[in-house]
Amino acid sequence: MDHEVVAFVRHLRKYLTAREESITEVIANGLESWDDYQRMVGRLEGVRYASRELEDILAKMTRAEGDDPFEDE
Repeated sequence: MDHEVVAFVRHLRKYLTAREESITEVIANGLESWDDYQRMVGRLEGVRYASRELEDILAKMTRAEGDDPFEDE
């Protein structure tokens, strides 16, 4: 697999993980309104969805090539 693609995917995974942790912390600290809570939960669901999609795409790519792009992590 192209090293640039692997580097991009690693960067994106780190970003999504950090974003998920940040949103979770905001929710855990409490929000001013139910609307704020719903909005943050929606963002969290979106980040988790993006993470799952990235993992699925990557799994398909690596299965086809027979390598693990995350073995260096």
